[in-house]
Amino acid sequence: DVCVYACGVQAGGNGNSISKVPGVSSTNCHFLKDVSDALRLRISVGNLLERASRPGLTDNERRNLLHFVVVGGGATGVEYIGELTDFLRDVTSKERKGAYALLSSLTSITLVHGGDEILPQFDKPLRTKAVTTLTNRGVDVRLNTRVAKVESPTLVKVYKKKDDDDFGSSSEQQQEEEIHCGIIVWAAGTAPVSSTERLLDKFPTSTKQKSYQG
Repeated sequence: DVCVYACGVQAGGNGNSISKVPGVSSTNCHFLKDVSDALRLRISVGNLLERASRPGLTDNERRNLLHFVVVGGGATGVEYIGELTDFLRDVTSKERKGAYALLSSLTSITLVHGGDEILPQFDKPLRTKAVTTLTNRGVDVRLNTRVAKVESPTLVKVYKKKDDDDFGSSSEQQQEEEIHCGIIVWAAGTAPVSSTERLLDKFPTSTKQKSYQG
């Protein structure tokens, strides 16, 4: 007899349920793993456009509201940025008389990725093409950059990775930079759901390692 257990994954990375980065939670970040995440993200993006359209705001306030930060340069993060750039181009297009045409020059997207190349699971030509495409669309691609802390839903602290740095190193000695934004989308890895972790705890270590690798 064979038992097939497929419970899916949740947002996370570095081998734990959510993240080792302080402040990464559903309160501060948007995730991209299930339908409820998609609905919440769609509503939040719409709300930001509506808020930025209100009278009485300065252009700097509007730019902060319409600054989208995506953490994680894997397939999930890059694909979402592609969809987001298409959406923003449509709704802020003056030629197409978009609903938010007055905000066309105020939107921006930053991709924060800890590695030296995005889409590490793809071939080199595709990785290079992806960076070129994102850059041509106006995306600020930050490679070798890691999140030190998510302070709030609108503030994330990042630092540039050094050559001898690894994921287990502390960022306390690094020069941190504050990025103000309207939304933080966390696409930096996956982790087993809690029920899977509890189940794996009942198996021998060798079986658990094979499960994580599979």
